[in-house]
Amino acid sequence: MKRNKNKWKAWYDQKFLPDGKDVCPGPYKFVQKKFISDYFNNINLVNKKFLDFGCGNGFYSKIFSKAGAYVTGIDTSSKLLELAKKNNSTERIEFILANDAESVIPVLKKLESNSFDVIYISDVILLLFNKEENSKEIEQLDKLLTTLCQLLKPGGKLYSMEPNPIFWHASRIENSSRASAIITEYRHKRFNVMPTYDEVIGRFVTSGLLLSEFHHAYDDTKRAEDEPNESYTSEYPIWDFLVYEKH
Repeated sequence: MKRNKNKWKAWYDQKFLPDGKDVCPGPYKFVQKKFISDYFNNINLVNKKFLDFGCGNGFYSKIFSKAGAYVTGIDTSSKLLELAKKNNSTERIEFILANDAESVIPVLKKLESNSFDVIYISDVILLLFNKEENSKEIEQLDKLLTTLCQLLKPGGKLYSMEPNPIFWHASRIENSSRASAIITEYRHKRFNVMPTYDEVIGRFVTSGLLLSEFHHAYDDTKRAEDEPNESYTSEYPIWDFLVYEKH
């Protein structure tokens, strides 16, 4: 099988429906979408300036804007931003294209410093902290975090949702009553999907962002008695949701 030249395409196809108006049934819907919707329903976003970094098709930008925020969405895919604009005809959302990864930081620097109340990122650490593909990506991550911190108002928050570094490459063994897992990697990686938290959190701190909340995202959907027993997603976190505050 040939590797897709557009890195976002494989990710997009497994996460979203073709029209971009909802996520696919499964963990993306019952874990990630549910967690984000529930969490931000309890956060006052009315008239807050919100940066959705790596916004893709704007699906979550729409959720944030419906909660009352003024959203700026940034992405490097022109095709996804075309879909985002098509699905979001509101003055509360502005979408900005960064032509490629190298132009992301210059685009961000054109925005006003200390102007955003909230920044949301998802899978950014996953994509940039890849030692095997390109050691320069880690340096790029440090510059990116520093730039994002500069955009936040004092006391502003950055919300990050990333794959759980332990479970993401666990082998799963399920029986009829309870899910279980065998942990296959953490520090010494073969697949190198996610860095460990000691690698990540220190870089946020160096950039001026302190960890203030940490949440595991589980599938806690209530099931009827005749539905299948709990899956591994109710036992183990696939994603973690971390909140950093500018200090």
